[in-house]
Amino acid sequence: LFYRWDVDLDLEKSQTLRPLIVSSPQVWIRRGDQWTYQLQAMGRGRTTYRLAVAPDAMELDDRGRLPWDVPADLAERKIRIVVVAVSENGKEENHAFDLLVLR
Repeated sequence: LFYRWDVDLDLEKSQTLRPLIVSSPQVWIRRGDQWTYQLQAMGRGRTTYRLAVAPDAMELDDRGRLPWDVPADLAERKIRIVVVAVSENGKEENHAFDLLVLR
């Protein structure tokens, strides 16, 4: 059993840890809706994000917000998303998940 303050204390002691993603997206999406996911990571200093794998027209803003207008004609399937969290020390952590398209 550990608590958030234990993790925060350990992060303060280490300059070399990768960011730790502490958020998770809603994975069920509907065609024609707007889907949004706010990334959150714990780490020493500022964490930045970049999209490594994403569908067309999905963009990531500089605050770690991932909005997407889901196309109305999108086929029912899984859509793979990979976001890379980067610490200010250059350490990276991949955050991969699948979106499941509903009718």
